[in-house]
Amino acid sequence: MRQESPNILLSVIVPVYNAEKYLYDSLGNLVNQTFLSAFPGGMEILLINDASTDRSLQILNQCKEQFPGLITILSNEKNRGPGLTRNRGLDLAKGQYVGFMDADDLIDVTMYEKLYLAAGGGESHRAQEEMADFVDCAVEIDKNGNSDLVLFTSPDYWGELTDEARSHLIATPGFIVTRIFKRSLIEENHIRFRNRYMMEDHDFLSIFFAKASSCAGMKEVLYRYVDNEESVSKRDPACFFVDYREAIQALYHRLHLLPNYAGIRTGAEFAILVLADRCLYIMDQLCGAGLLSKEEQRRLEKELRKQIEETVITHPEQNPFISQKLGEEMKQRLFLFFQNTKP
Repeated sequence: MRQESPNILLSVIVPVYNAEKYLYDSLGNLVNQTFLSAFPGGMEILLINDASTDRSLQILNQCKEQFPGLITILSNEKNRGPGLTRNRGLDLAKGQYVGFMDADDLIDVTMYEKLYLAAGGGESHRAQEEMADFVDCAVEIDKNGNSDLVLFTSPDYWGELTDEARSHLIATPGFIVTRIFKRSLIEENHIRFRNRYMMEDHDFLSIFFAKASSCAGMKEVLYRYVDNEESVSKRDPACFFVDYREAIQALYHRLHLLPNYAGIRTGAEFAILVLADRCLYIMDQLCGAGLLSKEEQRRLEKELRKQIEETVITHPEQNPFISQKLGEEMKQRLFLFFQNTKP
């Protein structure tokens, strides 16, 4: 396994695809992080151009010219999507911690310094193994001009993690971009992203949470997530069924053989059922719009039903996360689907 560089405390990986209109702002906040003055020479930025067809690569090169010792640029020969692109960054990262930023989002200039300090960094007496495995901050989610403030890692679970806490984290994983992660844990467990355009970070987060021993967090909003209409997550809805099915399979595949699966199963099954509900909802929307026939909808539901039979044991009515976190429409859709699934 590649060892951490004693000088690089944090590697920040940024996949870039046709983001020219956002890059001056997003990269401006990234290269002006207070982390750089607090820990001189302790940060590296890996910018990975995913075969952009706009001026993104030109802007990245301009940024590297200004900050040659800080920035490394990689380029994919053809568009690979954020999963494989982030993996390229992980393969080269040297930091004790790794963070992921989306090229069309904004981070506070103090974000990475505050997250690293919250992890226990900067304390000369604290050994690396005593530092938190990951740290989260609150995020502002900007969607169509409306903003929500969310902290996905509840303060209830900061500190040493139990399986109950891990189950909660898996149930509502949140975003990969609001956190920093201990890279040794990623490498020791060979954790990488799936090469998909959608939800490639869902099972990455879940397996990391299942393996993590401790976490920390901040209630302060340090990340602004823009729900960009031009992003890859806005692809043709007809592709979503395959993506959700693969996400379900990946989640189950990565978790169900773990020694502590019994302790995290409630959260894992909730996550699977939420993905299944999204499949059902999208199929209803496609069918209502005349883009999916009733016959094809029944065929796809049959495939999904078989998958749920193989991955979920507990009826949704017995899963506490269902009643706590879902609205009535989602609950009834899942209850009916599960009733038709189980013998």
